[in-house]
Amino acid sequence: MELKKQIDHLDHKRTNENTEIVNLKEIHRRKWIRLQLELNNSFIPRTMYESLERIYFFLIQHSNLKSIDFIDTDCLIKYIMQNAKKEFKDVTLKQTIKDIKHLQHFLINIRGIKHPPKIDLSL
Repeated sequence: MELKKQIDHLDHKRTNENTEIVNLKEIHRRKWIRLQLELNNSFIPRTMYESLERIYFFLIQHSNLKSIDFIDTDCLIKYIMQNAKKEFKDVTLKQTIKDIKHLQHFLINIRGIKHPPKIDLSL
């Protein structure tokens, strides 16, 4: 019986350690994405900053991307779908499209990404 308690204690301790590791990885992922989106850069225009911030929160809540380099067309479509699921109450369709355009501008002109995700936003 005592051995079982020790094993249970070790399993619990391992579980806590694994949870801490996962939490540290998640914290690192969030900080890295925030850093890549330059959300601490005071020279980014306010409207672009707000768009990037909305996309940041989408990425950390609805994706497991570890870098903005992995943002693809599917991710942008998911961003639109997530806002559509909320019936565009928090973020309007017009603002959602602006957010994606701001992100594309940021990726091309500020980050220098040569092959940004392509998406046709024409209606």
